[in-house]
Amino acid sequence: MPGPHEHRLPGVPLGDRVRGCVLDAGDGGFLPGGDPRCHRPGIVRRATAPRRRLVVQQPGPQRILHAVLDDAKALLAEKGYYPVGGCGANIAWHTEDDTLPIFDEHNLERDLRAYVTTVVRALNAPIHPLDFRAAVRELGQTLVQYQEIAGDRFDLSPVVAEAGVLERALDRFYDRCEELATLPVTDARVRAANAAIRRIARQLVQVNFARSDRFHHDPAAPIPPLPDLAAVRQLGTADPVVRGFVQAHLVRGRNRVVWALREARRTADEAR
Repeated sequence: MPGPHEHRLPGVPLGDRVRGCVLDAGDGGFLPGGDPRCHRPGIVRRATAPRRRLVVQQPGPQRILHAVLDDAKALLAEKGYYPVGGCGANIAWHTEDDTLPIFDEHNLERDLRAYVTTVVRALNAPIHPLDFRAAVRELGQTLVQYQEIAGDRFDLSPVVAEAGVLERALDRFYDRCEELATLPVTDARVRAANAAIRRIARQLVQVNFARSDRFHHDPAAPIPPLPDLAAVRQLGTADPVVRGFVQAHLVRGRNRVVWALREARRTADEAR
């Protein structure tokens, strides 16, 4: 039931304007403007999909307008559309109807300010602003979780050890990078450091975010961190025959991750 400050509206046809605090689907995905703190009361927004049930709260601090998409799957099937993530349930996305009037101007301006500022700072930094020590620490956390799941059925300590060696190598590498921060981008040492950072990126990002190699494209579907090692989740449920295949897969995956970490360490150590 609606609260004392709420009232329900009927479904809003495509393109109709709705006055309220903010359009937010509760999960941050259905309507433009997932963060209610980025909007001001009374702003006019467009509904970007038909047949929504809207729960409207009166304008005020942290009051939001919730929207629930009742029949997204049925609507997709009716129109012959395939599911697409990241579009805010905008059914015009990737079609000829995805035109400028659908944009939320306030969000677009805010996002452009953030992106342009980031790009300008990155382009003008002598050293690429990419610190992969945080990425290695994240890998370490994933390895701890996977080892807890695997128990004594599979040993990930070689990967953990190699990640620790890499983190120390990166500490030395970034200490040298700090000494280069005041030099021009044309300096040979700056160029060498930036080239090393790009190589480290290719080595670490691929092993943590992709199952395929750099010349192939993974499906647009969720991929767990360190996907070559994520099969540890199957060790406890697989029958003995399948478990052997899982362990063989994990050995190959462990080898791949260790190799990638060693290559990244070698890159960091050799950068001068």
